[in-house]
Amino acid sequence: MNRRDEARQVKLIAMDIDGTLLNSHKQVMPKTKEILEKAAAQGIHIVAATGRAFTALPTAVSKWGIMEYVITSNGSSLFSLKDQMRVYGRDMERRTVEELTELLFSCPCPVEVFMEGQAYASRSYVENPGAYRVSPESAAYVQKTRKPVKDIKGFIRENLGRIEGMDLVVSDPELKRELRSRAEQIPDLYVTSSLDRYLEFGPAGAGKGRTLEELLLRLGLKKEHMIAFGDGENDREMLEAAGLGVAMANGNPVLKAVADTVTASNDEEGIWEILKEYL
Repeated sequence: MNRRDEARQVKLIAMDIDGTLLNSHKQVMPKTKEILEKAAAQGIHIVAATGRAFTALPTAVSKWGIMEYVITSNGSSLFSLKDQMRVYGRDMERRTVEELTELLFSCPCPVEVFMEGQAYASRSYVENPGAYRVSPESAAYVQKTRKPVKDIKGFIRENLGRIEGMDLVVSDPELKRELRSRAEQIPDLYVTSSLDRYLEFGPAGAGKGRTLEELLLRLGLKKEHMIAFGDGENDREMLEAAGLGVAMANGNPVLKAVADTVTASNDEEGIWEILKEYL
């Protein structure tokens, strides 16, 4: 069966946001916008899947009427955009959070906590991200989307059992590798990385792919009904869960290696390049 024949079965399109749906200027490109709106008009479900917290979604997604659902925190949560509610999710085990916290606070790197759709971080980090070697663009994002907490470690202790996920902002590649290796020994912990500076954690069984599988069940759809697009390591499970998994040209080499195909970059209408063969 060729791609056009398979296209007749497409009923859900899932995509990462940063580096995939959005270009380098954090915009949805014209052809991509047009073809996704065409897909939605044909009754195809359009789903965003991101490592962001729900409250950190860009308006290009949260206010775009074609989006029904969004997967956040690397698969820990599924939100209905219409109802602005978490309709499915997993939180981290208390003992897992306790063990991970001891590891993360053994280094002087900012820790971010995701809970009930909101991201929290220490006040010192939110007020001055640049002190932690964060770029001006990323610093603006941190200050816009993170709620400052005076004592982030104490905040974690007070909210054990309510945490969707955690991030470590680590700029040293060697330190990141060491901490990741140690974190992967912690039971019931999902570990991934969307960007070089992030080390990300969630409950066992998290990942965008697992949550998309749950959504397919709820919608009465099968794997072959889904196309998924991504660019980061944290998109791997999503691409593997789809009938057609597509990596962006600007994507992580690890992701390209497992993708069914590679399309143009997020600055070159990569999503449109694939979907124009389907719609």
